[in-house]
Amino acid sequence: MPASLGKRKRWFTRPKIRNCCFFFSAVGASASPLRFEQLETRQLLAAGSELSIVADYRDDFRAELPLANGWQYLWNAPEGWQAGKSNGDLRTGAVGNPTSYQTLVDAGKVWTPDGDSVNNRFPDRALRLHDEGGRPGAHAGAGRNAQDRYAIAAYTVTEAGFYSITDSFLTRPNITGDGIEVVVHVNDNRPILVTEAGVGPEGTTDFNTKIGFLEAGDTIYVAFGPGQSSKRDGFETDFSIAFSAGQTIQQQIDQALADGQSSVRIQPGTYYITPSAPTSPHLRLKDVSNLEIDATDVKVVARGLSSALQIRNSHNIQVRGLTIDYDPLPFTQGTIVDQADNGSWVDVEIHAGYPTPNDPTTNRILIHDAETGLLKPGSRPRSADAIEALGGDRYRIDFGRAHRDSSSVGDSITIRRETRVPFAVQLEQSTHVTLQSVNIQASPHIGVNSRDGSNHQLIDVQIAPGPQPLLAEHPRLRSINGTGIRSINDAVGPRIERVTIESSADDGVNIQGEYGLVAEATKTNQVTVVMKRDLVFQVGNRIRFYHEADHTIVERVVTAIAPADIPATELAELRAAHLPRLQAGGRYHTAFTLTFDEPVQLTAGDFASNPGRSGSGYAVLESTVRNTPSVGLRLRGSAGLVDANRVEHTFRPAILVAAEPETWGEADFSRDLTISNNQIVAANLAKPLRKHPQAGALTITTDANWSANGHRNLTIRDNRFEEVVGVNLQITHASQVQVTGNRFIQPHQQAGGHGDLTGIDPTSVVWLDQVDTVHFEGNQVEQPGLFGNADRLLVATDTAVNVTGTISIATATETETETATETNDDAQSAVEASLNQLLVLRDDSAEPVFTALSSPQEENERLDRFSQTARADEVLQHQAAPRSNPKLSVHDSVLTAWPTQRISDLELGIEDLDSLEQPIT
Repeated sequence: MPASLGKRKRWFTRPKIRNCCFFFSAVGASASPLRFEQLETRQLLAAGSELSIVADYRDDFRAELPLANGWQYLWNAPEGWQAGKSNGDLRTGAVGNPTSYQTLVDAGKVWTPDGDSVNNRFPDRALRLHDEGGRPGAHAGAGRNAQDRYAIAAYTVTEAGFYSITDSFLTRPNITGDGIEVVVHVNDNRPILVTEAGVGPEGTTDFNTKIGFLEAGDTIYVAFGPGQSSKRDGFETDFSIAFSAGQTIQQQIDQALADGQSSVRIQPGTYYITPSAPTSPHLRLKDVSNLEIDATDVKVVARGLSSALQIRNSHNIQVRGLTIDYDPLPFTQGTIVDQADNGSWVDVEIHAGYPTPNDPTTNRILIHDAETGLLKPGSRPRSADAIEALGGDRYRIDFGRAHRDSSSVGDSITIRRETRVPFAVQLEQSTHVTLQSVNIQASPHIGVNSRDGSNHQLIDVQIAPGPQPLLAEHPRLRSINGTGIRSINDAVGPRIERVTIESSADDGVNIQGEYGLVAEATKTNQVTVVMKRDLVFQVGNRIRFYHEADHTIVERVVTAIAPADIPATELAELRAAHLPRLQAGGRYHTAFTLTFDEPVQLTAGDFASNPGRSGSGYAVLESTVRNTPSVGLRLRGSAGLVDANRVEHTFRPAILVAAEPETWGEADFSRDLTISNNQIVAANLAKPLRKHPQAGALTITTDANWSANGHRNLTIRDNRFEEVVGVNLQITHASQVQVTGNRFIQPHQQAGGHGDLTGIDPTSVVWLDQVDTVHFEGNQVEQPGLFGNADRLLVATDTAVNVTGTISIATATETETETATETNDDAQSAVEASLNQLLVLRDDSAEPVFTALSSPQEENERLDRFSQTARADEVLQHQAAPRSNPKLSVHDSVLTAWPTQRISDLELGIEDLDSLEQPIT
């Protein structure tokens, strides 16, 4: 047997087996030079897979119409190309975009763009396909041609199942020049394989590859391109398309349920899934209990803009190992090639391999550093007024306003594309759902969204940019178009452990409830409340009211609920009068009359919250949030534990504990919260939001014009702050706070910081306003920068009372000997005790996963624990009268009384709010 392939020798003698079933063993999909002996045994698909050959290039080749069933011969023509008349737009017609593909014409024994067999016009030249191979057209860079011109053999499948390319070879017999490139893709999806054959027989390669689970009607494109040069580019090839019967993921799940199984192992592979309708989820579990789904080595490529996985009204569900991606991507990216002097517009060249912008008024446009790919410090998120195509891959984005920030020509930019605002994983009205080792590589909006449920766990989940497209020169700069993980109106918040969230377009984590707005004054036991979106109150819930006038807090128990009819004009007037800064558009449009166990005195504009539906009992542990244009961890629930996390490169606070009734309608004030052993690195990197009062890398606050201390019983311990811009720790509207053992390393290395126009001093390390009983102990500042103020390390306004303890600057010796790995045994024990207590609160069972469901009465009793704090019938008084600071302890002039304008007395500037996360309905 010869040592080298030889001219077509192997392929003339190869037996063809059609529609016969046999078993193949597994091989890798990487391309490599092949010899005769190796080609005889090349096989593909998983070991034990039953498959058949359904198509073969050479066997099926036809020199005239009609072609064999399923086959097409094509090329990627420039837009406007006409045979013998016009070259068209030579910038267009990229491979991978079937809308640009044109059918080749019969020219006797070959198929060519114009139907003759001589050298054709530019850029098709001698492009052709014949029974043994063919030749591509001009290469990119030849003259004005900007795209490689490929000869394309396409096959449309007729049956759903697993497909692969097998028994393939590609060779370029000529020993001069460069190689031939082959690209394999399905429909308009990103390429599955890109490889290249060298020159001469020794440069022969195969392009065997697993394609994945396809649906009937999908088309496999095998495209042969010119490489770096189109000289002497004749090639020889053959390949087979193999098929293995299989079920969709949904069919495999449904079959397991029908069979009464409690677990299902999804057949490994890549599944290209088209939803049944534009708004339908790609995969759905509804009304299911006690099911484990093992999706290890399973990847879903979602072809629609709906949720990849929806779990609704289901309980005790575990999903393990699933990878989720979207194709086309729900965002695009490019390089800024020009911009207005005032930043009001930019011209962008879209990176090769990424989709075109398709929403002229999109938001979440982000600027990235050209070298690092991270969000560029000193810039801000933007929205477009219009996007105009300039020709080729260039687009002008008009922002409709000036952006004088750090963006510059050469920076990269990511642009949200038009979407239907779903979530990669959607959990609705479900409890005890565990996502383990789930990998989300893209999402049209939020990564994992939980709503109206309880007790979910996310363990070893990764939300990060997916792989670089094979024809692209730039890696993905964005993962998802919204928040990484959001829990909204959950009874018990999620346990988030060893999770990575990177390069999202909004918050890393957001745990929240929703406020109701009191519609009219009352002194009875009946109250009319307008809800932001959903009714989050149920009979038996203890509701917390926040009085707008005298800043007191009172609680009552719901005994009855009935719909209330309030005209839309009155609702609009109510919103305008009491929520002029609301960023949620036309919400607060449904009203209910609540009956309580006792009378309550309220006025229009008071807020109502349900502490039992704000995600209390959550835990965020040993997780990483990196590179977000907003907040790292945005937390509103009570009884929470935030321990041993790393939050890095955030535009706004790394950790934000903030009730935000006036701007977002998001609840609630937090109680019994421990924030410990976290590492906060490079926070507050955006161009300063000077009118925004959320200024610290770790901020405890509210957006309300509110002087009561709603946050209570907080522990901030043994955290490490590094290279923070502006204020490191900000605490307002809180009482009973312990701040111990924190290290503030290299603060104020650069100028800036949020909130200076609200009265906050960005040169301070710690900022206190409207607090009562805050104790500092063992906190140190190390290596402060030139943009801080050593006399104002800790600043307290005239509304901060009963502040005790100190904060000091570490000596050089202390700084050298202390390391980030130092731990305090007592503190560590306290964290473990808090975690153990939290696990008990989350579930009475010792097993955190697949526990037996409680009865409704037991569930209500357990969840009601989160509203036990200050549960007495009396009103909780927090008077707003000015107070002095008789107990301020001064140490080395580091604690400074700071009479200043109250934060809550200042309105946010609309220019700042435009730069925050834009609401999406």
